[in-house]
Amino acid sequence: EHFILRTMANNKCQDDNKVKDCFKQGEIAQLRLEMKRESAEPPSEEELKAIQPKSKKRAGNRSKGKPRYNAEGVEQIQKFGENYANQLKKMGGVFFLLKLRDSKPSEHAGKINLRNILIYLALVILSGYVYVVRRPV
Repeated sequence: EHFILRTMANNKCQDDNKVKDCFKQGEIAQLRLEMKRESAEPPSEEELKAIQPKSKKRAGNRSKGKPRYNAEGVEQIQKFGENYANQLKKMGGVFFLLKLRDSKPSEHAGKINLRNILIYLALVILSGYVYVVRRPV
């Protein structure tokens, strides 16, 4: 009653959900038990929509062969109207897909300097020398 289950992404796990439904694809499957924080303000409409449990209705629509998107909405967005962002937000998945950023390239190559190269080269030469000297005849 005074505690709540949260995922590692700080998402609330609903009471009527199965444990496997609490996690997103690729998310670490670990739960934390935390004290409930009582807030005086009611949650906004967006927050209520975000914490709703997954419904089985989506799976049923896919099996009927209906597309998961509104074709008319896509055509309107492609026309680049004035309220492009608002129309895109109505489509949900497309909006978040376009908001994804490219992952940063690895910075390990920038950390290699001449000193490191010379040290490893000296170790290779020393290893070769020791092998030649200690090689059985």
